[in-house]
Amino acid sequence: MGWIREYPRVQVRHLHNARPKFGEWELTISVTPIAVRRPARGVKQATVVCRACGAELGVRVHSAMSTRVTKLLLLLLGIVATPATVALSLIMVETDNGGAIAGAWVSLFLALGGFIGCYFVDGVRLPKGGALHRLAYQRRQGQDHG
Repeated sequence: MGWIREYPRVQVRHLHNARPKFGEWELTISVTPIAVRRPARGVKQATVVCRACGAELGVRVHSAMSTRVTKLLLLLLGIVATPATVALSLIMVETDNGGAIAGAWVSLFLALGGFIGCYFVDGVRLPKGGALHRLAYQRRQGQDHG
C-alpha cells in the first residue's frame, strides 16, 4: 500500500517493570502486534488481546485514506511553517520586535510539530490503555500478525 501499510505498524506495549539503573530507567516490556486490517473507509473498532497479561484492549484503526490525509496535512503544516519561522527570525534579528519573537517561536513549534506528527501518526488509537499499555512503533522491518 506504499506509505500507509495494510496493517498498522504500531504495537501495544505492556510495561512489566521499571526501575532506575545508573541514572536511567530500565524497562521490561512485552509487545503485541495489532493484527487488525485497516478498513476501506472510516474507523474500525476492534479488540486486541495483550500477550503479556491477557487484557482485552479496545483499539480504533483508521482507514488508509484518512491516515494518509492526516499525514499529508501535518507535512504541509511543517512545510508552510518552516519559511514563516525563517522570515520571522530575520525580522526579529533586524528589528528586535517582541511580536516577531513570539511569532518565530510559535511557527518553529508548528513546523516541528508538523514534521514529527507526520512521522508518528499511524491512524491507531488506544482509548482504554491504562498505565500498563501504550502504543509503540516496531523496531524491526518484518511484520508479525499472529
